[in-house]
Amino acid sequence: MPRPIEQLPVDNNPVRELEKLWNEVARNYNQGSIEEAGRLVWMAIDAARRPSLPADHNFIDLLCLFRLIAWQVKDPGAVLKLDELIDPFLGSGVTQYHKEDDVALRAAANSVLAAYGDGAANALDLLREFLATFTDDRYLFLTATDVFEAMQSVCIGANEVELGEICDRVLLTLHAQDQKTDILRKCMPKIRPEAIDYPAAVSIETYSKCNAKCNFCPYPEMDKNGDRVGTRMSKKLFRKIIADLGGIPSDHSFNINLSRVNEPLLDKRIFEFIDYIGEHLPQCTVGFPSNGSTLSKRNIEKLAALPNFTSLSISINATDADSYKAAMGLDFDRTVKNLDTLHAMCRSGEVGFKVWLTAVLGAEQKVDVEWCKERYPGFNLSIYEATNWFGLTDNATGDPRVAVGSCKDWYQIHILADGNEALCCYDALGRHGEGNAKDVHLLDLFNLPWRREVRQKLAIRQSAVTPEFCKNCDYA
Repeated sequence: MPRPIEQLPVDNNPVRELEKLWNEVARNYNQGSIEEAGRLVWMAIDAARRPSLPADHNFIDLLCLFRLIAWQVKDPGAVLKLDELIDPFLGSGVTQYHKEDDVALRAAANSVLAAYGDGAANALDLLREFLATFTDDRYLFLTATDVFEAMQSVCIGANEVELGEICDRVLLTLHAQDQKTDILRKCMPKIRPEAIDYPAAVSIETYSKCNAKCNFCPYPEMDKNGDRVGTRMSKKLFRKIIADLGGIPSDHSFNINLSRVNEPLLDKRIFEFIDYIGEHLPQCTVGFPSNGSTLSKRNIEKLAALPNFTSLSISINATDADSYKAAMGLDFDRTVKNLDTLHAMCRSGEVGFKVWLTAVLGAEQKVDVEWCKERYPGFNLSIYEATNWFGLTDNATGDPRVAVGSCKDWYQIHILADGNEALCCYDALGRHGEGNAKDVHLLDLFNLPWRREVRQKLAIRQSAVTPEFCKNCDYA
């Protein structure tokens, strides 16, 4: 719940109007007067454009608070206007943390502090050298704030105004990045905004085949049209993909989902692939979704024996036989038997990976939440609204349900069985990807200029840099 802020110091009088507006915005929002809160945000935008306002931390804090409310009331126009005010402070934007750069940064800073503390004649020369070297964008990751605060304290103690101004500008940039990142974490906690150079997750479809015919999924139409269905990814391509991902530093954890538009357990090589990932990418965890029909006790045991396999999602979508058959085209009793076995093995400790039951809401999908909780208390439960997969299904959709938001897929890579990239989890046919993993290094795809910009600037879907495909998304 937004809280009113304390009165700002007297020397920040030009910000007082924004402070008062924020308190009114917070009061109206907390009381449920969403329309009035949104109107006041626009008043704040007009006030914030005045040139007399100081470019300081308090000003950035207020802009980001208004941006948070604009996001919450789903007003992309207001978010974009506030971004116009905030983004000039961001520099090039959020920077990927690199351990070796952090070590170099802190070692150089400690040399400055030691020289200054000892009264060495070269202390200020070391400080100048530090600021000439380490104010490059590559070192301005969010955890560097304490280093530059320490350098600022040296500037103050030595009465070095010019060098102090450099520290002030860096700290303002880091503060703006931190505040804008905080909004993203609050509004979309599944996103890892620090994943700039390297993905937070990768999906690999090893075999484009499914035994279900879910009425909310594009697979039945793909099967009818022969779109990629039956394609097996070669072991050579799979290993090339893993080799590409081997360029990710060992201290950057990420997840691989061995699925796209398919049933992963139909690929008998899946266990071999999981083991191969564990051998070559020790910092990586593996998981995938399944419809549960192929989840025999033997398959469960194989998955449980793989230490890097950490999560399994099972799409259930209905909790009575007739509705289940209509929704998925599968035998309900068989799936329930598999789920009962899996749940018992989880409870006995034979299975260590986490399990989610997932359901997509729709006309045929009838999920009894209490039945799920009572029968499978050891499983998590997630329910989603259906999307139309950009016209590939008949699921009802209108204007984008998310009027404002970023996207977790900007922080991920998706590779289909034929090697083509899919831009996101709903690009089922790979129409919007920008290359084939056979020919392009995965990290080059991930770091295409527009993709880096949306991540570094913490953009929303309606930003000018994002493709139309993203702007029209109906995924909540």
